[in-house]
Formats: sequence, structure tokens, C-alpha cells
Amino acid sequence: MKYPCMILQGDRAQGYMMSLAVSGASQHQHTGGKIIHRGSSTHATIVSKSLCHSGGISSYAGSINVERGATEAHTHVQCHTLLLDEHSKATSSPYLNVAMLDARIGHEASVSSLDESQMAYLASRGIDTAVARVLLVNGFVSDFVNELPMEYALELNRLILLEMNKSIG
Repeated sequence: MKYPCMILQGDRAQGYMMSLAVSGASQHQHTGGKIIHRGSSTHATIVSKSLCHSGGISSYAGSINVERGATEAHTHVQCHTLLLDEHSKATSSPYLNVAMLDARIGHEASVSSLDESQMAYLASRGIDTAVARVLLVNGFVSDFVNELPMEYALELNRLILLEMNKSIG
């Protein structure tokens, strides 16, 4: 379980939260984030990505609180999950507690699986199914990986490859 919290105390405070979770066989990853707007003109963004394989489960629970006096608060939450098999599951549960009418709060969530047309295209180019899966997963997490320093991005790609190898046997 991971559930970081940011408190935007001062006026014009900003925060950015980025999260990646991978759940495999017999795993249930509980992820989320909590944002508390206390200052005026505050801005926060959460980007959460989850990969589920081998029957893994991912649950996102986000909490956005805009307190009285926190004028012009703005939060945008992105929660995206990629299911790699028919047994994996995902949920997203936003909780919003907004005390100011001028707040702008947005939550978007998507759950998808590997695109069969993309898999077919890669196969038509002679790319093995296992390699195609890894390419598509890397595409799914690319915006996340691009935010990391190079040495962390390389290590994350190695970890994803290791996890993908487990998911295909």
C-alpha cells in the first residue's frame, strides 16, 4: 500500500505526485494520494499508472480536500491501469471534499488491455508476441519513465522487463 499526502499550505503552492504500481499473482496493490489545499491559488497534479498481470488487482483511492479560504485551488488526477490478462482487475475511487465554489477539480480514470490491433501490427512486422507485449507496456508507462532521471528510467525498464517475463511464463 502506498498513499502519499501533500499539503499545499502557502499561497501559490504547487505539488506533483507520480506513481507506478505493478500487481501480479496473489497481489492486491492499494495506491492513491491525498491532497489538501489550504493556501490560495494552489495547484496539484497526480499521475498514477498501474500494470496488472497474472490475476493481479490494483485499487486507486484518491482524496482531494479544498478547505475554506483556499480560493482558486486546482487539482488534476490521472489514474490509468493496463490489464495484461483477463483475470486481473482494477478499481478507482475518488473522494472529493470541496469547500470553495471556485475550485477546479478533475479526476480521470481508464482501464484498458493490450490493443489487439497493435499486437497484430507488430506481429505483421515479425515481432514476437512477448516482445510486442513489452513494447506496448513500455509505451503505456513512457510518460512516467520520461520524468525520471536516466539511471532510474533504465532500472525501471529492467524491472518491467523482469515482471513481464514472469507474466508470460
